[in-house]
Amino acid sequence: MTGLRFSYNNLIEEISAFKELSRNFTDAISHGVLDGLRSSLEQIEDYGAGSKHEWGIREEYPYRTILSAGEYERGNRGSHLVRAEVTSIWEVWAASAPRRRHPSPYLELVGKASTRVRLLDDEDCELAMWRMEVADSSSPGCYFHVQILGESADPPFPHTLSIPRFPGILVTPTSAIEFALDELFQERWARHVAGGSQPVNMWRPIQSDRIQKLLKWLAQMVGDCSGSPWPALKRLRPDPTLFL
Repeated sequence: MTGLRFSYNNLIEEISAFKELSRNFTDAISHGVLDGLRSSLEQIEDYGAGSKHEWGIREEYPYRTILSAGEYERGNRGSHLVRAEVTSIWEVWAASAPRRRHPSPYLELVGKASTRVRLLDDEDCELAMWRMEVADSSSPGCYFHVQILGESADPPFPHTLSIPRFPGILVTPTSAIEFALDELFQERWARHVAGGSQPVNMWRPIQSDRIQKLLKWLAQMVGDCSGSPWPALKRLRPDPTLFL
């Protein structure tokens, strides 16, 4: 089976909407990060057909949120000043254009697809870290999963212990960033995205459509399986066109 496929237009619109949606929650030094994520995707679409690429938010230029002054607890009762720092890497194949001089219609995951979220205090000391990932063909875990730490030789969660892989439903770098913002700013982010602003109206249908497709697929697979649902579900892989 080939890898999961994504429409260029869908991803570009998602990034553009989220840039506007998250503007007031983005650290000033990161205001260009999402522009770079979008423009690199546009370059792959325009010039990269028929080849493999690494696409994402680079380690040397991460996306950083503003500081949360205890807002990760309701009533701002948290004891830490904390921000999120996000990087990502997707190994993708740009499908060949159907006709010459036309951009390729989609990109396809062909390897690593990981978005890393680090929680840092006001002195940039790491407090926590997790990765939201889409599995490759060799992974024994859920196709959409979350892993905690796992990049150091030291416990807890050393890199030699690749479990647990918690099931997840958030796929793209920007959806992973929204998850972090909603955790860091429990009340403020919820108010921010509850209205009918233009960025919300752009963002909502993209996320709603993708989550509904994923949940529908999961429900169907659980209903069709024999034996215990969880081991069966963990080993399933969606059709590459699930999100197209």
